[in-house]
Amino acid sequence: FGGTFNEVGWDVLSLLSAADRDRAMNLLFGVDGARLAFGRVPIGASDYALTRYTLNETANDYTMAQFSIMHDQMYLIPYIQAALALRPNLRLWASPWTPPTWMKDNRAMDGGNMVDNAMNLQAHALYLAKFVEEYAKIGIRIEAIHPQNEPGYKTRYPSCLWTAALMTKFIRDYLGPTFRDRAVPAQIFLGTMSNADA
Repeated sequence: FGGTFNEVGWDVLSLLSAADRDRAMNLLFGVDGARLAFGRVPIGASDYALTRYTLNETANDYTMAQFSIMHDQMYLIPYIQAALALRPNLRLWASPWTPPTWMKDNRAMDGGNMVDNAMNLQAHALYLAKFVEEYAKIGIRIEAIHPQNEPGYKTRYPSCLWTAALMTKFIRDYLGPTFRDRAVPAQIFLGTMSNADA
């Protein structure tokens, strides 16, 4: 069993005294608690983020020169590190709720469609690879990447629509080869799907 790391969760835990926060974390991850084994990590803002953001909002930065996990250092990374201190073998997987807005047809965090062109798809593959790589540099191992949270849902929180054909092309021609060429150690999974025809 597992749960999802998010900014709101750590923000609320931070309101507690250090002793109560430690107790809460132990109840989730410690040997005397639920011993959660899996953790999901959002790549950029999820529906439980405190602000809407991605890890690179520099338009047309196809080389990901401006990619940064600095925002994650405020809430997500401390939360994950606190969990890993209690359960070092915690298994982590990650997915974006939205790619950078400049990769979408509506140029917004919420809703919109992934734009289908080679430069865009290659940049997004690099974006996901760099996420795994940058987290690894600070000692957080991401075991698997899911390319899009709920690709069939257009929501009023960070989201992005993908067709099945575009997702297939992206994984086959861009994400898979990029992970292979850069020796990214994460697997690629298809989730998270939430509707029957996904």
